[in-house]
Amino acid sequence: MGALLTRRMLFHSAMFGQAVDQQSAIFQQVAQNLTRFGQQALGGTTSYAGMRAKAMVVSHVMQQSFVQAVCDDFLIAAIISIVGVVPIFLLRTRKQKAAPL
Repeated sequence: MGALLTRRMLFHSAMFGQAVDQQSAIFQQVAQNLTRFGQQALGGTTSYAGMRAKAMVVSHVMQQSFVQAVCDDFLIAAIISIVGVVPIFLLRTRKQKAAPL
């Protein structure tokens, strides 16, 4: 399950990473707002605050990919559990008659 979690996290981070377009107006606005916030909260130069803003976006993408990977992992574990439990209910044992004394 750990290897599956890692593979699904890589998959989701690639999918979410493709969805983030650094040239879009929305990304530029979010990066600008995060830069301004980072500069006011932590200080430093504008370029350093811009790098921190982009790092925050990447961190958020990685967190979301981890959450999706955990959801996938639990789904697969549930499917395996259900597939394993169903045959138990289908098994029938015959009651053995008591041997006469």
